[in-house]
Amino acid sequence: MEFTVNKSDLVRELSLSQGVVEKKTTIPILSNVLLEAADDRVTLTATDLELGIRCSCPARVKKEGAGTVRRANCWTTCVCCRKATRT
Repeated sequence: MEFTVNKSDLVRELSLSQGVVEKKTTIPILSNVLLEAADDRVTLTATDLELGIRCSCPARVKKEGAGTVRRANCWTTCVCCRKATRT
Protein backbone atom coordinates (compact mmCIF):
# COMPACT_ATOMS: atom_id res chain seq x y z
CA MET A 1 0.00 0.00 0.00
CA GLU A 2 1.35 3.39 -0.98
CA PHE A 3 -0.52 6.66 -1.06
CA THR A 4 -0.12 10.41 -0.60
CA VAL A 5 -2.72 12.30 1.37
CA ASN A 6 -3.20 15.86 2.53
CA LYS A 7 -2.17 16.11 6.19
CA SER A 8 -5.19 18.14 7.29
CA ASP A 9 -7.58 15.66 5.64
CA LEU A 10 -5.96 12.69 7.37
CA VAL A 11 -5.82 14.43 10.77
CA ARG A 12 -9.51 15.32 10.44
CA GLU A 13 -10.45 11.69 9.74
CA LEU A 14 -8.23 10.36 12.52
CA SER A 15 -9.79 12.78 14.99
CA LEU A 16 -13.23 11.35 14.13
CA SER A 17 -12.01 7.90 15.18
CA GLN A 18 -10.59 9.17 18.48
CA GLY A 19 -13.76 8.53 20.48
CA VAL A 20 -14.20 5.03 19.07
CA VAL A 21 -10.72 3.51 19.37
CA GLU A 22 -10.03 1.90 22.73
CA LYS A 23 -6.97 3.23 24.56
CA LYS A 24 -6.75 0.36 27.03
CA THR A 25 -8.24 -2.94 25.96
CA THR A 26 -7.72 -6.64 26.41
CA ILE A 27 -8.13 -7.01 22.64
CA PRO A 28 -5.14 -5.17 21.12
CA ILE A 29 -6.59 -4.84 17.61
CA LEU A 30 -9.24 -2.48 19.01
CA SER A 31 -6.48 0.10 19.53
CA ASN A 32 -5.88 0.09 15.78
CA VAL A 33 -7.41 1.79 12.78
CA LEU A 34 -7.87 -0.09 9.51
CA LEU A 35 -6.45 1.92 6.60
CA GLU A 36 -7.59 0.97 3.10
CA ALA A 37 -6.15 2.72 0.04
CA ALA A 38 -8.08 2.26 -3.20
CA ASP A 39 -9.78 4.25 -5.95
CA ASP A 40 -8.08 7.57 -5.08
CA ARG A 41 -9.37 7.44 -1.47
CA VAL A 42 -8.06 6.37 1.89
CA THR A 43 -10.73 4.83 4.11
CA LEU A 44 -10.30 4.58 7.88
CA THR A 45 -12.34 2.12 9.95
CA ALA A 46 -12.36 1.86 13.74
CA THR A 47 -14.51 0.06 16.30
CA ASP A 48 -14.78 -0.71 20.00
CA LEU A 49 -17.19 -3.60 19.23
CA GLU A 50 -20.17 -1.50 20.32
CA LEU A 51 -19.67 1.52 18.10
CA GLY A 52 -17.92 1.75 14.75
CA ILE A 53 -16.93 4.51 12.36
CA ARG A 54 -15.86 4.49 8.74
CA CYS A 55 -14.65 7.66 7.06
CA SER A 56 -12.53 8.51 4.04
CA CYS A 57 -10.57 11.28 2.42
CA PRO A 58 -9.15 11.87 -1.07
CA ALA A 59 -5.64 10.58 -1.77
CA ARG A 60 -3.28 9.81 -4.62
CA VAL A 61 -3.08 6.02 -4.43
CA LYS A 62 0.06 4.62 -6.05
CA LYS A 63 -0.38 1.04 -4.80
CA GLU A 64 -3.68 -0.23 -3.41
CA GLY A 65 -3.75 -2.16 -0.15
CA ALA A 66 -4.97 -2.34 3.42
CA GLY A 67 -3.53 -2.72 6.91
CA THR A 68 -3.99 -1.76 10.51
CA VAL A 69 -1.94 0.77 12.46
CA ARG A 70 -2.09 1.86 16.07
CA ARG A 71 -4.23 4.97 16.10
CA ALA A 72 -1.98 6.68 18.66
CA ASN A 73 1.14 6.14 16.51
CA CYS A 74 -0.60 7.29 13.36
CA TRP A 75 -1.98 10.38 15.13
CA THR A 76 1.45 11.32 16.53
CA THR A 77 3.13 10.88 13.14
CA CYS A 78 0.54 13.03 11.38
CA VAL A 79 0.47 15.81 13.96
CA CYS A 80 4.26 16.04 14.27
CA CYS A 81 4.89 15.93 10.52
CA ARG A 82 5.79 19.32 9.07
CA LYS A 83 4.85 18.53 5.48
CA ALA A 84 1.38 19.34 4.17
CA THR A 85 1.13 15.90 2.56
CA ARG A 86 1.86 12.52 4.06
CA THR A 87 3.14 9.48 2.14
